[in-house]
Amino acid sequence: MEAQSYAVFEKLKSDNDITQSIIYAVAQDKYGSIWLATEEGVVRNDSRDSYVYNKYYGLPEGVNNRILTVFIDSKQRIWIGTENGLCVYNAKEDKFRLVSAKSQTSSFIVSKIVEDNKGVIWISANNGLWKCSWNSEQYVLNEIVNPAFFSICAINSSILFSNANSLFLLNTLNNTTTKIEGFPVSTSSITTIKKIGQYVFIGTTNGKLYRTDVNFSGFAVVLSDARLNDFTIKDIVVYNKNYFVATDGGGVIVLDKNFKIIKQYLHNEDDIDSISSDGVHDLFVDKQNILWIATYGGELNYINSLKNNFTVIKHQTRNTNSLSNNLCRSFLDVGNNTVWFGTKNGINIWNRNINSWKHLKNIGNSSTGEIILTMALDGDYVWAGTYYSGLFKINKNTLALEHYGDTEPIQRNIPIKKVFKVYIDKQNNKWIGGVNGNLTEIKANGQIKVYGINQIRDIIQAKNGDIITVGKNGVFRISTAGVLSEIINLRAKKGSLEYVTLNSVLETKEGKLLIGSNGAGIIIYDIQTKKISTITSDSDLPSDIVQGIIEHSPDEYWVSTTKGIAKILISESLTTIVKYDKSDGLSSNEFNYNAYAKLNSGELIFGGLDGVTLFHPNKISTQAYLPQVVLEEFSLFNEIVKPGTKILESHINETELLNLKYSQNSIAFKFIGVLHGFSSKVKYTWKLEGFDENWSKPSSKIRVNYTNLSYGDYTFKVRASNKDGIWGQEKSVVISIARPWWASYLAYLIYVLIFGGLLYAVVYVTTLWQSKRNKEEQINTLNNITHEIKTPLSILIASLENETDVSNKSEIKSNIKRLNSLIGQMLNFHIVTSDNDIPVEISKIRIDEYFLDITNHFNPLLSEKKLDIVINNSFEKEIFYFEKEDLDKIMFNLISNAIKYSKENGKITVAISYNKKENLIIEISDNGIGIPKDEQKYILNNYYRARNVANSKYSGTGLGLMIVKNLVEKSKGKISFESKEDMGTTFRVELPNQESSYLLSAIKKDDATAVSFDVSELERFNNCKILIVEDNDTIRRNMVQFLENYFLIYEATNGKEGLDMALQIFPDLILTDYIMPLMDGVEMCNAIKDDINLNHIPVFMMTVLHSSSHEQKSIESGITEYFEKPININILLAKINNLFSWQEKLKGKYMHQGDVDNAEKFKTKKDADFIEKLELIVLDKIRDEEFTLQDICNKIGMSRTSLYMKLKSLIDLSPQDFIIHTKLKYAKRLLVEGDINIKEVAYSAGFANPKYFSTSFKKQFGMTPTEFVSSLGRE
Repeated sequence: MEAQSYAVFEKLKSDNDITQSIIYAVAQDKYGSIWLATEEGVVRNDSRDSYVYNKYYGLPEGVNNRILTVFIDSKQRIWIGTENGLCVYNAKEDKFRLVSAKSQTSSFIVSKIVEDNKGVIWISANNGLWKCSWNSEQYVLNEIVNPAFFSICAINSSILFSNANSLFLLNTLNNTTTKIEGFPVSTSSITTIKKIGQYVFIGTTNGKLYRTDVNFSGFAVVLSDARLNDFTIKDIVVYNKNYFVATDGGGVIVLDKNFKIIKQYLHNEDDIDSISSDGVHDLFVDKQNILWIATYGGELNYINSLKNNFTVIKHQTRNTNSLSNNLCRSFLDVGNNTVWFGTKNGINIWNRNINSWKHLKNIGNSSTGEIILTMALDGDYVWAGTYYSGLFKINKNTLALEHYGDTEPIQRNIPIKKVFKVYIDKQNNKWIGGVNGNLTEIKANGQIKVYGINQIRDIIQAKNGDIITVGKNGVFRISTAGVLSEIINLRAKKGSLEYVTLNSVLETKEGKLLIGSNGAGIIIYDIQTKKISTITSDSDLPSDIVQGIIEHSPDEYWVSTTKGIAKILISESLTTIVKYDKSDGLSSNEFNYNAYAKLNSGELIFGGLDGVTLFHPNKISTQAYLPQVVLEEFSLFNEIVKPGTKILESHINETELLNLKYSQNSIAFKFIGVLHGFSSKVKYTWKLEGFDENWSKPSSKIRVNYTNLSYGDYTFKVRASNKDGIWGQEKSVVISIARPWWASYLAYLIYVLIFGGLLYAVVYVTTLWQSKRNKEEQINTLNNITHEIKTPLSILIASLENETDVSNKSEIKSNIKRLNSLIGQMLNFHIVTSDNDIPVEISKIRIDEYFLDITNHFNPLLSEKKLDIVINNSFEKEIFYFEKEDLDKIMFNLISNAIKYSKENGKITVAISYNKKENLIIEISDNGIGIPKDEQKYILNNYYRARNVANSKYSGTGLGLMIVKNLVEKSKGKISFESKEDMGTTFRVELPNQESSYLLSAIKKDDATAVSFDVSELERFNNCKILIVEDNDTIRRNMVQFLENYFLIYEATNGKEGLDMALQIFPDLILTDYIMPLMDGVEMCNAIKDDINLNHIPVFMMTVLHSSSHEQKSIESGITEYFEKPININILLAKINNLFSWQEKLKGKYMHQGDVDNAEKFKTKKDADFIEKLELIVLDKIRDEEFTLQDICNKIGMSRTSLYMKLKSLIDLSPQDFIIHTKLKYAKRLLVEGDINIKEVAYSAGFANPKYFSTSFKKQFGMTPTEFVSSLGRE
């Protein structure tokens, strides 16, 4: 048998310092927590803390603390065997309850629990074999076999058990027992039976292990060793393709696949990493592939296979064939699979071929050996630098020494005692750098040259042949011509790199220097540009003290620090860092500077303060296991709330909804991501939906507090990542905080009534005052106009009466013009004071043509006053979208005012331009009479005229500018002016481009497909959610403003954002544009179609692309309707109304046409298949009381929220109502078939309470089950 090999047995520790010495059995639950049967109760460990269930808390009354076994069955029920009977864990109460046996009268010591292939639980006790079953109300134990026996094992549907030295097989179908023939008769007793694959293993008290097949065709001894004769076989498992055997006294025996002993793990009091006790009771391999070892008196040990990524080499006490000292400062691969170690006390030579160690201590003057800081290979020689004794040249074959130092002859005289680095360049020159002497070069011909720099820690040769050194004084270069120059000076410059010692250096493929520093992290120096950048702990480097850098491959570097090692991937755009520390299997976290090397095999080796770490970067495996989050505690105002209270009826981890009072608004959660062996590397992120907008930054915190929460509904979500940063599934709980009395709906109703009454009173009084004022102004204006009309009218009448007088023709003509002007003012007055809501019709206007045409209308008036008009237009064929009639009125009023108030021989300028918002800017300037400065603030008011025109020859009523102002503001534009009296006025109008309104305009005059329907029909859909996905802000805003009158509207600006929002809100309909950035409409539709959470949602596509190929792509992506822009809003509303009406009918059809095939109830086969799959899942587990809604979600591949939203959308049922509905349909079918009575139907359909079944049946079908049976003509 091979002596104990070096392996790390870690001991289970918890942050709350709960440990157990005597452990009988180990199991693991669905969350990953480890459960232990111990001498002092049941212990649950979540990888961070341990929780004890004993007679003081958790165990039933009358059950003592000695727990003999723990077992978790296929339904995740946790069973324990005690000296007082069988107990099962109640997760909601976080306590165990006793399972009693009616025929049990004496002691009941349960030592073993197993489960057969039908899910039946079997118990081995001191008084026989028992079967545990559920009778719809409680667990019941039934005695099957009464003799005393030692061990049991489930083999398919049979139970194999033993007495002292015989095996028996119980047929569970007829409860008959058969003795197994052929098992060797022995004086030893059978202690364990274990089925592994198709083999059955039997262990005995004399250290023997037998193997047979499941048909018991023969027995073979697979373990028999004289040194194990006194040790009992307790358990056997398969771990990493080998068999691990637990013995009581002989530690753990490891057998290969041929059952040859390859290792024996025994306790070594000089090795803290050895197994802590030779008495091993149980072995268990968990989901993370961790081997758990339950010991007697030595606590719980475990071996973590993921830590096998790294090989740790240490000194082994009392073993001369091992590393002599754990403190190693240098390494050198000399070939032939032999590695030299520079240690604190000389050189160790490791021959890996035969695993032998040779120790060379006769270096230097010290009797215990010299500290070897550096080594370099030169053919058959090794150059070794020491801390006290300078440099040695060692023959690697004979180990003969030749010393170089300041006391040696001139050919071996070098000025350095503390040699930190020996480097041999491509020309076979040796470079020696150290602390208390200058850089020395021993040329290939033996000539020695000294350079004027010291304090050197590392030396390399650059690609161009230059020598680069780093150390306390900075970075220096020695050219191929032997010229010394400084690259980076750390002594004179002020700044972040001042006085930083540089430990190591390498050159990248791009010619940059990577320099490991003693406080500034990794310094990256670009030799060409002389630019410096750094990678520090702020960039997630383990430490800013970098001891060594090795290039594994281009762009991949490994660094050692004082806080572990790290892999760094450097690219032009991204630097990725992966950190490793002692918890990953390193020898220690703190490493020595320059204690690193890359071996010929590609392996990397690093020296730390407590041993050596060896690994190959390509063979490091990542962790596939994702931690599940367990909610451990819930607190109110920092007080832990225990399960079983009014606030928390069940354990917080089993709670889905917390109902809290308004005063209970300061809450806290404690959680843990279960990840054994790496709990310190687990990161968490969380958010409280309804309070936090985003997930928190990753953190190691396991407790989070929220204080002074407002009333409302929140969802607390938390998730955890494994050691490689991969995130697991989130855990959530809903918190509902009740409204206070002053925020109740009744209170709000009262507030609304009070505010509404006050508002009504204010509006009423204001309206009366405004109405009175407007009427007065209207009457005054009409009186003024009427009065003015009388004068020209009287003149006309007089002229007509005197028909013979033709001299007054010009006067008649003038008065007719005057009368025409006054009538026009009256019409304008009507327009301004009208409340009619005239529909807007946007026109497509070509700017150059429009303004030329509009100014041409004024040519007679311009000629009459000898005025020039100039149009400054930088656009040729620009298109502007606006209501043409409004633009006409604006232009006519402004130009006519400019003409009216201009002096003869004057000039009018019309300037046209665009601003950044693509709004049209119109500036109309004249050199007329202007507006007095003190009256300019009133000039745009209703009916106002300035004093310099009110009593002048310029007629008017003040209506023109009022009309312009109203029309500009109606279009959401702006109007302003600048004026100086007697110098002129410039009016500036800014009008928005209404292209989007043109595309989304109301029904056109030539639209022959106009649709009309009663929009009141939409009122019943006002809770329906519509998601609008449109990148054009104006079109999206207009659609939102129109549709939000009828529905709940959400919006997104591109397909990706729309897809993310759909997963949050689960809309009833999606309206999407075709062409969008990041993800277009078709890509989004394809993603929706492939997502089980979303593929029931209908999609309407809107596009300006009118080709058949685009329409075909849209249809193939699964859209429901296809619209071409501009959209006819009435048609869109009609389509939405039809869609929601059809969905409403479908939900009713599902509820009330239970016997109709699903394919006839749903519009798409995908929806029908989904409902049918859900029904089959429910029916498959219809009688399984442990089957939960979460199990359904796991099988269907959806979250609880997603399933709830999808079912509500398709059939208007919650998941719980759907389960009941499905059970009732099944019960109805059973009643129709008529083979069983009503009570049996209730149980068969999964109803534990027949009365509840009858009530539910009547609610669903309108009659009781009895009445239904009678309606079928049966009694």
